[in-house]
Amino acid sequence: DTANQQFVSHSLPTAAEIVATTALPNLNPDAASGTYSDAHITLTVGSGASAITRTLTVTATAQQGNITLDDLVADINGALLNQSLRGKVQAFRRGDQIVFRTVEVGPDALLTLSTAANDPARTRWNFIAGLSEPAKGQAGTTEFDQRVAFFVPRQIEQFVIDTRAGNDEVHGD
Repeated sequence: DTANQQFVSHSLPTAAEIVATTALPNLNPDAASGTYSDAHITLTVGSGASAITRTLTVTATAQQGNITLDDLVADINGALLNQSLRGKVQAFRRGDQIVFRTVEVGPDALLTLSTAANDPARTRWNFIAGLSEPAKGQAGTTEFDQRVAFFVPRQIEQFVIDTRAGNDEVHGD
């Protein structure tokens, strides 16, 4: 009688998320000049009057010590901190890509990203140009909590599951 059963459920809202890179970022200096250049990424968090727009700058000096993609992500998170976006946006690595995610979750979580065409963020790190619409968090879908009790009875003569005179079915397979 599943029509009369009630299940515990919960909703899992999500953050706004942008996969910023299209390919593995190049951590080497510019091939033509042999030097690093400051890279710029513009982020907008939120919308309307409460929106915060900041341009992150990852300096050439900070880039010189980068050996791995994790080093670059650490530099980007440092730039987020410098622009007072800590606690609002975080950058992290997913495989060979850099992802930005809002800390806020739900449908009010909005995030946009843009880079200039000739900026090292696009030319060397393969960042996307930008999105026509902001990434938006989701309210979440309702999922049923499934909790399973598992036990192994040992040295017992009888085991009873009392369903309190209901017409429930209990399977022991």
